Amino acid sequence: MSKASKYAVSVTDLAVGEYVYEFSLDDRFFEEYGGELSAGECDVEIVLTKGGSLTSLRTKINGKVKVVCDRCLDEFYMPVNFDGVLDIKVGYGKEGYGTEEYDLDSEEEFDRETMWIAPDADTIDLSGYLYESVYLSLPMQKVHPKGECNPDMLARFVQAPDEEEDVEDED
Repeated sequence: MSKASKYAVSVTDLAVGEYVYEFSLDDRFFEEYGGELSAGECDVEIVLTKGGSLTSLRTKINGKVKVVCDRCLDEFYMPVNFDGVLDIKVGYGKEGYGTEEYDLDSEEEFDRETMWIAPDADTIDLSGYLYESVYLSLPMQKVHPKGECNPDMLARFVQAPDEEEDVEDED
């Protein structure tokens, strides 16, 4: 992403404490990913808590993104509300750049709520994490609120007759 530095936060240069970052996700942000979400407006607040050996990010995202309705295929804006915690840990890899070694292929050591960074990383680009958080906060089925689907499109759907009607026709 060309604007990666806009969504980057420092991790190693910070003293122990709490830091607040605010970002805005706009149409340009979503367009650059070229995924299912092509437009939106979201406000992001990240509270970074730097401890002695662990850095934690509390992320809140509120806004709306443009999606395609699974029922009528029209686009509409769906609300986004995300609240999550991401732990940042330093990893060394199998090559053993430090005293600890981690199996980077092991699912047991890595989970969805932990981001592993290289020991020499100064900043973390959060743009991918923010996009994924927005996308994964959406429901699996994206449909307009009740009564707002395109009536012309809904009228084109042909419903199969009930089985009871089929039985009566055969008699």
